[in-house]
Amino acid sequence: MLSENFIRWGGLAALVGAVIGILYFPFHATAYFATQDGASSLDAPWVAAWAEPFARLFDPLLTFAHPGQVYITFGKFVLLVLLGYLAGVLALHSRQGAHAGRLKKWGFRVLLVGTVLGTVGAFGEYYTPHLYIFFVAFAPQDFS
Repeated sequence: MLSENFIRWGGLAALVGAVIGILYFPFHATAYFATQDGASSLDAPWVAAWAEPFARLFDPLLTFAHPGQVYITFGKFVLLVLLGYLAGVLALHSRQGAHAGRLKKWGFRVLLVGTVLGTVGAFGEYYTPHLYIFFVAFAPQDFS
C-alpha cells in the first residue's frame, strides 16, 4: 500500500496529464493532417469541419517547421499524458487493489503492461531518431 501522499500526487498527475491531452491533441492531429500521410484524412467531412478552421486560427504554431517535424514536436506531449495516466493508474490501484478480486488483479496487470509498453513506444517514437522501429514494435498492428 502506497502512502496517501503518493495517491494524491498520482491523482493530480492524472488530472494534469488529462488536461495536457485535451489541450495538445487538436494540435497534434492538425499537424498530422499537414503531413503527406495525413492529408487524405481531410477528405472526411467531420475532420475538415474542425481541422481547417483550427489550422487557420493557430497557423503560426503549426507552420514553424516542416510538417513532419511539427507532428513530431507535438507528439512529444503524449509522453506527459501517458505518464500522468500511469501515475493515476498506480494511485488508483494502490487505493483499490486490496479489495480487488482475481480478475481485477489480472486486469490491472494487463493494463500496467500495456501502459508501460505504450509509454516506451511513445518515448521511442518521438524522442529518438528511430520513429518507425518503435512504431512497428510497440504500436497495435492490424493484420486484416
